[in-house]
Amino acid sequence: MSKPSLKRDPDETRDLHCLVAEVVSEPDTWMDTPNDQLGGKKPNDLVGTPSEPRVRELLRSIKHGMPT
Repeated sequence: MSKPSLKRDPDETRDLHCLVAEVVSEPDTWMDTPNDQLGGKKPNDLVGTPSEPRVRELLRSIKHGMPT
């Protein structure tokens, strides 16, 4: 019996740094700058933690022109 495949947003399976580079003009600066939408934390500080999905969600919002 095969496992059912989980449907994920394509952004969830991509390298976060590649996604940032597509969305913001200065990805390294953005990743190292505290962000109010992330509780004042730097996105880089959340990579690899349970809070990383918050960074991805914020990037999706920026990518799709939603207010952040």
